[in-house]
Amino acid sequence: MDLTLLEKEFEKYLRLQSPPLALRMLRPGEEAPEKCRKPFEHLKIKVNICQGFSMARKYGWTVRMGAEDMACPPGTALFGFFKDTEYFDAGNMAVPTYAPDLEAGAALEKEFPRFEHGEYEAILVAPMGRAAFEPDMLIFYAQPAQVMRLIHGAVYESGGGLNSWGQCRFGCSTVISVLQNGECTYSVPGNGDRVFAGVQDTEMCFYMPMARAEGVAAGLAANHKGGTRYPVPAYLMYQANFPKNYSRQMEIWREKGEIKD
Repeated sequence: MDLTLLEKEFEKYLRLQSPPLALRMLRPGEEAPEKCRKPFEHLKIKVNICQGFSMARKYGWTVRMGAEDMACPPGTALFGFFKDTEYFDAGNMAVPTYAPDLEAGAALEKEFPRFEHGEYEAILVAPMGRAAFEPDMLIFYAQPAQVMRLIHGAVYESGGGLNSWGQCRFGCSTVISVLQNGECTYSVPGNGDRVFAGVQDTEMCFYMPMARAEGVAAGLAANHKGGTRYPVPAYLMYQANFPKNYSRQMEIWREKGEIKD
């Protein structure tokens, strides 16, 4: 699969403001491309996972994030970078902002997908067309109408619809669910995405397993040929109505014979 050509297909039908991101989960011992940024080693900072995603899409970088780069406790816990997650599991991070007590908080945290501890060593992410690796999935940051078009493309051949689940917290965890179930999905970015990663009020996210990418692109092309497009074309084949004082001028021209209906 030629990622550059595939990216051009998505751009043709979606007019995206930032490139789709290619993501790969690196297993223990798996090497990253030589030309990549490791936040702690190269920038001397630790980052949030969503922050690393924005570095890739805003700066055009290939970013590798492992345990040594992690600043975000919930993302770190869910991606399995550290073993002891009892404090997180008990709901402490949810109370009092998102849950009234530890019981409710623990129930919230229990719903999130997770990788096993040590299952993966790092997250590797890059703009799709620049990815010097084989991605597991793609992530799109897009306007709602662009996400609509991606959904059209995703269901074109298979039928049915797409499911979306979220608490608008820990949006990075959607990566885990997509890689575990192999299905496309979409989400409303959470508070962390907006505070730490600069995700805008107008943006949503669409997540696509790499195995679905060519099929979704083909679905977009078929929809486009059928007339469903982005930007969405406005219907303009109508005659407008105007206030009476505007319409009176037309009546005068009609009375004087300048307009012949």
